[in-house]
Amino acid sequence: RWMFGGLAMLSLLTALAIALLVNDRRAAPSTSLASFGQVFRQRAAAWSVAMSVCHMSAQFSLFALVVPFLQTRFGVSPDQMSWALLVGGVSGVAGNLLAGRFGDRLGAPRSLQWSVIGMACGSCALLLPGAAWLGIAAYGFWSLSGMVFYAPQQKRLIALAPDLRNMLLAINASALYVGMSVGAAAGSQAWLYLGSWSLPAVALGFTGCSLATLALSRRAE
Repeated sequence: RWMFGGLAMLSLLTALAIALLVNDRRAAPSTSLASFGQVFRQRAAAWSVAMSVCHMSAQFSLFALVVPFLQTRFGVSPDQMSWALLVGGVSGVAGNLLAGRFGDRLGAPRSLQWSVIGMACGSCALLLPGAAWLGIAAYGFWSLSGMVFYAPQQKRLIALAPDLRNMLLAINASALYVGMSVGAAAGSQAWLYLGSWSLPAVALGFTGCSLATLALSRRAE
């Protein structure tokens, strides 16, 4: 209960920070059911939303079962697991912080490309069993790379369709939840029928799909 109370307070502070620090005060464009069709008629935007599904599927195919995976493949003990999750969480926060810098310096498309390539490298590292600290380090890098994705993705979506930005960002948020479900389902079935080693392989497959949808979106753009 204290955790949920803390989250409520942080949400209030975040709302106040946005009200005070965000300078964009332009009125949001009106939306309607027809806006959905307008979004998906723009092929670059539609492929970009598909990329969000693929990317989140890649993340949750491993993350949903990361505790038993690290225990089974790398021998991470219960005492070490808290540290492993801390490394993954701190790495994710670091990736989020780096995302803005990468997006400004490299541009959104290149930042997305490097995020996907980093996740692919992390997935390959997690395919190979080894010492516990190696598994934790690989998981941290994988988490960092994955979290670099979100800020550049939203920046690119807004640039692709400025007049439909609210609808497009809302659709993208829904796409992320679809990806969570797809990834967790795929990972659990892979574990059931193939074993723990298959989780990074499934993540790697979704990562390949993510890279392909980025290429298709860039071509349409």
